[in-house]
Formats: sequence, C-alpha cells, structure tokens
Amino acid sequence: MKKTYEKPELRTEPFDAEDVITASGNPLQNMLNTVGDFMENMIDMFNNMGQP
Repeated sequence: MKKTYEKPELRTEPFDAEDVITASGNPLQNMLNTVGDFMENMIDMFNNMGQP
C-alpha cells in the first residue's frame, strides 16, 4: 500500500515595517535568546548522537 502525503499550504502575509517590534538590550529578550540557544544545542546533540 502506497502512502500519500498532503503538501502543506504555504501562506505568506505582507506586513508593514511599522508592525515589527524590535528591542535592544532587553533583559527578557536576552533570556529568551539564551534559552533558544540552549534548546538548539540540545537538539543538535540529540541529532548527532548516532553519528561517528
């Protein structure tokens, strides 16, 4: 039996530059960046476990 997969629909929405919120030196953003980096490192570690 052959499996078939539906291709997900890619929807893009335009936005104005005024809609973008940026923060510089924000402690919350720094913490989120640190947590994100940690999670990326953990994912990389698990993905590379079986490789020589």
